[in-house]
Amino acid sequence: RDRSLPTGPRSPVAVIACAECSPAGGITTGYRSISKLSAPKENQIDQSLGGQDMAKNTLKYRDTLYAKLGSGSLHLAMSFLPDSLEPNTLSAEVETESRALLDFNLDDPVTVYHREEQMGIFYLQSVTQIAPNKYALYATSAVGLLIRRRHRGGLYTGQTVAEVLPEIFGPVPYSIKSNLAGIKLYGWLPYVKPPDASARDNLCKILFNIGAIVKTDLDGVIRIEPLWDGIASSIPRGRMGLAASAVRDGKVTAVSVTEHQYVAGTDEEDLFEGTTQSGDEISFDAPMHSLTATGFSILEHGANYAVLSAGSGTLTGKSYVHNTRVVTKMVNNSQIENVQDYSDQTLVSLVSSVSVAERLAAYYKCFESIDAPVVYRGEAPGDRILTYHPYDMVSVPACLESTDINLSNVLKADAVSYTHLTLPTTSRV
Repeated sequence: RDRSLPTGPRSPVAVIACAECSPAGGITTGYRSISKLSAPKENQIDQSLGGQDMAKNTLKYRDTLYAKLGSGSLHLAMSFLPDSLEPNTLSAEVETESRALLDFNLDDPVTVYHREEQMGIFYLQSVTQIAPNKYALYATSAVGLLIRRRHRGGLYTGQTVAEVLPEIFGPVPYSIKSNLAGIKLYGWLPYVKPPDASARDNLCKILFNIGAIVKTDLDGVIRIEPLWDGIASSIPRGRMGLAASAVRDGKVTAVSVTEHQYVAGTDEEDLFEGTTQSGDEISFDAPMHSLTATGFSILEHGANYAVLSAGSGTLTGKSYVHNTRVVTKMVNNSQIENVQDYSDQTLVSLVSSVSVAERLAAYYKCFESIDAPVVYRGEAPGDRILTYHPYDMVSVPACLESTDINLSNVLKADAVSYTHLTLPTTSRV
């Protein structure tokens, strides 16, 4: 399963994953990826169309609806074990006599419609002129906005998820289910700063620890929630095209999860020596406590950083003793050992290690995938669906992991579904 992050336009392919997903609690309704929100009639329709009716697919940017698209695709994704968090993306070619698109601002919102129904809001990252009257747009969902955000991290000793998330998201809109918001966190999050790492990476560690998934609403808001166990829709035989295949991955025999504990130690370390300007920030590669400064003052500090006044001197601090314990859970019987190891999830603690190991074991019991072209009908990543198995010739429950949608008169995609997966409920508080 490719967890790599997209860096540009993607080819139209969809991935559906995970059968028989059980609830992680708290969801009582299903969700769809296409709403009945109509494209606003009062907006200006791009005049380069010469008065044509609105096309099947349109983009709204600022006050203009662009209705002449040369091509376009949407990549919608989520992960059931969010050790990575992939943004949704929009790639589209727009034909227009206006040059207004060249005057875009980074993260300007673009709204996508299919047959006047809203499919999502994306944030512009680039506009490339590819002909005198043609422009290639690339935009990401709100998750992509986190890639440019810094997060100072810290050492957590029982703070709730609801208390930590505002530091990660900042102005990026999000919501979280109440049964997840009160979960307490124990452990460490590092200081992350683009381009090497970002707030998105620390969000991944939180999601991994609490067993949550991320969806993106039609209005662009990131939604953090458990899995829902209801069936949102189905992909019957009539919506599945030819050239289907059933693939089996090599069996995972066990999962290994490292549990982390941080205890205040007495060893003192030199953290910085030199000259500073007022407001200079010094970050640490590991958590520190009992900071002491000579030659300048500490204006602000946390476990991973210190903000200093102007001066010349040294900064010292005491380190934490980092204790670890490995929890192993058997998954499948096989003559060939294949252990999946998770050792760098530093929020996994004594409180959460067993539940994390159980989720991993349940996830890796899933090793069969079905790859087939389908007609897209609005299924959203994270939805639990019924999908047709082309060789067993029965419908099986599955959870949608990602979709790559070709924007055409009829929305089409290729689909891959992973069968026989159940995920344990998260009830930790």
